[in-house]
Amino acid sequence: MMNEYKKAVLMKGLEALNDYDFRMLKSLLAQKLNLTGKMQEDYDRIKIADLMEKKYPRDSGLDEMIAFCKDLPSLRELAGVLRKERLRSNKEESQLLTFLDLSLLHCLVLLDGCRYSEGCVTNPFARRPRRRIIPTEPSREVGYQRSPKKVMVLKATEPFMYGTQDGERMMFHATVATETEFFRVKVFDISLGDKFTRGKVITLSDYIGRNGFLEIFGASSVSDVNDDRKLRISSTLVANAKATPKIIDLCCQGQGKFVNGRFLVHKKTVRGDFIFYEIQDDTGKMEVVVYGHLTRVSCEEGDKLQLFCFQVALDLGKWQLRSGIHSYIKEGLRYLSSRRALCSPHLSSTLHSQLAPDRNPRAHTDQTGAAALSEMNHFQKDFLHLWTFTFSARD
Repeated sequence: MMNEYKKAVLMKGLEALNDYDFRMLKSLLAQKLNLTGKMQEDYDRIKIADLMEKKYPRDSGLDEMIAFCKDLPSLRELAGVLRKERLRSNKEESQLLTFLDLSLLHCLVLLDGCRYSEGCVTNPFARRPRRRIIPTEPSREVGYQRSPKKVMVLKATEPFMYGTQDGERMMFHATVATETEFFRVKVFDISLGDKFTRGKVITLSDYIGRNGFLEIFGASSVSDVNDDRKLRISSTLVANAKATPKIIDLCCQGQGKFVNGRFLVHKKTVRGDFIFYEIQDDTGKMEVVVYGHLTRVSCEEGDKLQLFCFQVALDLGKWQLRSGIHSYIKEGLRYLSSRRALCSPHLSSTLHSQLAPDRNPRAHTDQTGAAALSEMNHFQKDFLHLWTFTFSARD
């Protein structure tokens, strides 16, 4: 079992640290591991894991690793992952001991001449089939993942622009699932859009798990599946993957979690460069704080916001969902406000005057007609764009 602890320390812990955090860990453990200055410079992650295994034979230093991570805000998520690995290792160790005890007892019973059959003694070792628990939250992975994962694409957003220090780049979000769990994915190579079509089965490999997302950076990380075995994904798992969380659950889970969901806007407030949307459901209310390019998305009271990658935060006692560098708002849910615009008396009269009696916009060459035509053309383009996204939003 000690190898399982070391595996968690090395592959889930040390490999997930950046170079600065790794140097900090070596500095803090220098006295306990008898590291000289030169050893701190020369020793890589594998050598440090070997030393930790010798120093802490009980758990290969997994508790030390957890204690280090939980004290750094940027590594608290990693600390949670390592705690789960410790619980899993402890559970496997306990199950092994229980199995050995039951095996010994079973042998004693057999030696005593008792046979298990129908109508006789009930076999105490017969296992009842376990009902599979269907997750309601996306699974999380941390660090570099090499092993291939066969998944089905449940949904994907349109590519969108996000800002970096080197300029603007393109990406899109996706949700994928295996037969037992689902994942949220950030795809930073938009040429993979054809791979991430709904219902398509693909294989993911050589990706990075970070902040609750699987991050895909190149075409080599995604491949088609050639075998004939189909993934049997339950409708409940698909529904859970697409569900909008309740506001009370978001507040109870604390800060830092990234959220996808569709929320009804009850109030909109503009404050400088920020837009604040008040959202509500039957469990409570909170704010959506939007900054940067997402402030250009048109959304009014009574519309719905389809959010991707918004982070839960607490500001002056008020719970918020804040936009970040990879946040996205699906614009198709502006259909209601577009329909209200279509019913506008001014715009209706403009359309009527432009299309009657000959229904030929090119026939109007006077200045007033040209202005009205321009207004109509802009509206037609916007409305067609919004109509198209509205139907895609229903998925």
